[in-house]
Amino acid sequence: MNRKAGRYALLCLVMVFPPLVLAAVIRQTSTGLLTWIGTGIFIPSYALWMVAYLQMGKPMNVLPQTDRFVTNGLYSRIRHPPYVFGQLAYLAVVLCTKSVSQCVVWLLILLLQRGQARKEERLLEEKFGTAYAEYKKRTWF
Repeated sequence: MNRKAGRYALLCLVMVFPPLVLAAVIRQTSTGLLTWIGTGIFIPSYALWMVAYLQMGKPMNVLPQTDRFVTNGLYSRIRHPPYVFGQLAYLAVVLCTKSVSQCVVWLLILLLQRGQARKEERLLEEKFGTAYAEYKKRTWF
């Protein structure tokens, strides 16, 4: 299997597995308004999270690095769509599980990703200068 096909196979697995886990969580917990709200947030957030990864065109790195920045698709409105939609999907899980520990984890990840986004933006500003500054003015987070 070539690298591109392997990446799409992995993406398909990643797109299918978390919704199945969420369905199992919902079966284990009592359903109620928060569960339905969480599910309603999870489905579009998770789909947009995966779209953001596809539009990025390459896998994310743990350490900020780049040779280009994406400005089309979701990136035309949001500078960090994987962070935004990933956080919304995780918030949906918090709502479905009604778990304080999950909420704490969500808040910690939120803070870590905020710091990561700032590092990425500094790197992009250094590398692309005014082009990135203009992009930043017309987009949200």
